[in-house]
Amino acid sequence: MRRATTIVLAVHGFAGPGIVSPESVDRDGNANLIDAAAELGVDVILTPVVAATPEHPVELFRAKHEAERHLIASGTRWTIVRATAFLEFGPRSWPSRSCLAAARTRSTSSRSTT
Repeated sequence: MRRATTIVLAVHGFAGPGIVSPESVDRDGNANLIDAAAELGVDVILTPVVAATPEHPVELFRAKHEAERHLIASGTRWTIVRATAFLEFGPRSWPSRSCLAAARTRSTSSRSTT
């Protein structure tokens, strides 16, 4: 990080029970990286999620909110990009062409032809 001018933090601790946790990665891990960046004068771009709030029922989103608060209080230059889901579910969950064709057929078959 010594030669960096900016770091992008886009991690998540939602890997399953016992491996890592939102607290260990999203809160504490981001806080450690933010502190190191602030110490070196490196700008930080944090990419939490739109729903990062302190009252959110999902632990992951609460931890991401805490990382945001830590970043804002850090004294370093920062940018927060609150994005929605991108590839969290991956290609296997994407509909196939045949599935899309079937959906298109169903949606057009109910139209009137008159």
